[in-house]
Amino acid sequence: GAEWIYCLQGVVEYEVEGRQYRLMRGDNLLFDASLPHRWQNPGPAQAQMLLILDAGEHHDLTVEQHLQT
Repeated sequence: GAEWIYCLQGVVEYEVEGRQYRLMRGDNLLFDASLPHRWQNPGPAQAQMLLILDAGEHHDLTVEQHLQT
């Protein structure tokens, strides 16, 4: 599967397989969802992002890992 992130507002920092990406308003990132990844809002201002998940052949597996609490 794949993940696509579009930063709508603020700043979002993504780490994909140990590589850092700093997304600001209007930036986007596409990557293989099977790679180790995580994200954070690095500052006090609110950030908003659009996240689209394509689970590929694994159906709901990618979605489930993002909804675990």
